[in-house]
Amino acid sequence: MINTQIETAARLAIRDNPKKRVLPLSVEGKTYYIKRLISNGRNKLVKQGAHAAYLTEVYKIMEVNERLPLAPHIVLLTDDFFVMEACGKPLQRIVKEHDSTAEEAYYQAGVALSSLHQLGLHHGRPALRDISWDAEKHRITFLDWESEKTFFHVDARTLDLFLFIHSYFREGWDTTVYLDQAMAGYQTVAGSDERLADVLHFIDQHTLIFHICRSASSFGWIDVVSVSKAEDYLRTLIKNNSAS
Repeated sequence: MINTQIETAARLAIRDNPKKRVLPLSVEGKTYYIKRLISNGRNKLVKQGAHAAYLTEVYKIMEVNERLPLAPHIVLLTDDFFVMEACGKPLQRIVKEHDSTAEEAYYQAGVALSSLHQLGLHHGRPALRDISWDAEKHRITFLDWESEKTFFHVDARTLDLFLFIHSYFREGWDTTVYLDQAMAGYQTVAGSDERLADVLHFIDQHTLIFHICRSASSFGWIDVVSVSKAEDYLRTLIKNNSAS
């Protein structure tokens, strides 16, 4: 059975790389990735513990794929690791590599994120590095489903949308052409206007935080600067939508 081959190869790869959390794997010419139940070393104030994160990710992947094929396909699941099929290049990489399908990729990413939200589901932190594009299949896949901690009492889909836009500005690119494509795609799905309004409401309900970020932008901290850029982009987008 192919799963036996995959499991054997995966355990050998883990044995040879005992400290790595994510590992590439090739079996019979096909590429997979191993994700292990070990900590990524990030602050537990903003990340769940390793075991909780692992269970959260597996559950969410299965839940999402029952509705839409937007999460990785898991071909082997064990108590301490799973193996998933490779699913293309991260969105941040295709821009850096000047991929000719970049605009289509971002448009489809927007459609995919909005479709997920329309079903009442969320990702948790849809950063560009965690969204893959398979140019041959014209398919978007969201990776890294383990994020669930939040410091705000707000619809998780609202944070999803803000964090997606925020992650774009974290790249420091001098154009919003790809983000524009993503938001155009996002707005093709029913209910997107309401979700955009919810993000603006979220910003207006936390004016002190956003004011502090804007005041601190002069220090050049990319995460802080990107908060203000994301806010400005959203306000302009919603204003333009209202005018059209």
